Amino acid sequence: MASQRELELIQASAAGNLERMRVLFGRGAKINARLKNGTTPLLAAVVAGRVDAVQLLLVQGADLKTRYQEDATVLVMAATQGHAAVVRLLLQHGANPSEHTRSGVTPLLAAAIAGHAEVVDALVTAGADPNHPDPRGVTPLLGAAVNGHTEVVCTLVSGGADVNRRAASGLTALSAAVAAGTQAVGFVLLEHGADPDCADENGRPLLASAAAAGSTEMMALLLDRGAKIDTVDPAGVNAVLAATLAGQAEALKMLLDRGANPNASGDGSITPLIAAIVRGLPEMVEILLNAGADVDQRTAGGVTALEAAEAGGQLEIAERLKSAHT
Repeated sequence: MASQRELELIQASAAGNLERMRVLFGRGAKINARLKNGTTPLLAAVVAGRVDAVQLLLVQGADLKTRYQEDATVLVMAATQGHAAVVRLLLQHGANPSEHTRSGVTPLLAAAIAGHAEVVDALVTAGADPNHPDPRGVTPLLGAAVNGHTEVVCTLVSGGADVNRRAASGLTALSAAVAAGTQAVGFVLLEHGADPDCADENGRPLLASAAAAGSTEMMALLLDRGAKIDTVDPAGVNAVLAATLAGQAEALKMLLDRGANPNASGDGSITPLIAAIVRGLPEMVEILLNAGADVDQRTAGGVTALEAAEAGGQLEIAERLKSAHT
């Protein structure tokens, strides 16, 4: 346990006070002494980003393998804080870029999640595996994508990250970008080969997910990279039906303008037109009718749009359907 002298050394290291550190070394302060929480002089200097203090401590023999609370390595701590110069210094002195915490967090994953692009670049250059996952299957690329860190995503894909790899949950970097609505991340991933037709962790096509969220820019990215417009999810929902159910008028217009079928009903249990009627969305009804939705189309249960409107008390919509029928 740290004495008063070692406590002063930890404080001087955190402050980057090299003169005081040298005095304490001369008085016999133990360089690897630690507080109850596991803090050592090296850890204190690393967390504070004190490059010169870290250099001095390493030259004096500080233990690179020391861990904060017997878990996070000094390199993980530096990467998490975004101290690129400290990270490079630790790597030069032999820090292992592949060491991880008990929960499986590597320095690269920590830096990617936090959005520290310069640190990510330093670690990848030093040989850190951009595809190494934590126990949940979360890779640095997925961590960066979930948090919308475009520059980090660029660095990782340039360093060989697999853009289509899935976590244990089924999440991919692109599905994370779609869910978050981060077009810049989505663009980078698609440019580097991400599959625009892959499904999210729930089996829903990404185009349908983007349509339900009304993310027209993301929809355009997916469509421009070849996403199939009428693909359905396990529940029979395609992008048109997803946009309709969510009341996303602009998304629905984009899909129909791009050639989506206004009558595509997935498993047949409900048509886009009937979905709009059931939800009481006259604007969506009008959009679908103008795109050629079939007023007489029946669900698998034999229900027409007019019958659905009348049964639901949607009288204005019912009158519009009758006018469309004549």
